[in-house]
Amino acid sequence: MSNEERQPSGDLPGGGRDGRYLVTWGDPADIGAPGWGLLNELERRGYDVGVSEPFALGAVRYRFRPPDQADAEIHLSVGVDMDQWETQPGYTRIAYADGRTPAERAEFERLRGEVIDALEAEGNADLVPSVDDSPFGLYYEPRVGDAVREGVSAMLAIGLPMAVYVGPPVTSG
Repeated sequence: MSNEERQPSGDLPGGGRDGRYLVTWGDPADIGAPGWGLLNELERRGYDVGVSEPFALGAVRYRFRPPDQADAEIHLSVGVDMDQWETQPGYTRIAYADGRTPAERAEFERLRGEVIDALEAEGNADLVPSVDDSPFGLYYEPRVGDAVREGVSAMLAIGLPMAVYVGPPVTSG
């Protein structure tokens, strides 16, 4: 397992335990479960955390926090969502984990290729971006066949890498 973690320090936005944080996540595979877990763990450890509007419906009222009321944003990225956050100005990656073995990573890529081929064979080439952007949603897409669903299910069982980034809260979309 490849893991990297950076210890909290004063050189990151937010100010440590004295800061007010907005927790966000991009999770194409697990419908947000790791993001809720991160939010709960940070709160359990004494951090003042909240969520922005897209996540507010699933949060209790006191957890809603507009970006302009946060000192920093903590963003959990899963899979291809990391590409965007690696280059987000002002953001620093503070943790990374990929629990997959080399064999599992190779199997994931093999399955990914098979799913793409199956989508194209079904006449669903327009859904190919969903293989990476929304595999969970792709599984439930009514137009796809069993081969696509089986491949996506196997990919989701293998999992994706994750990373955590800290930076200034994004106040406009």
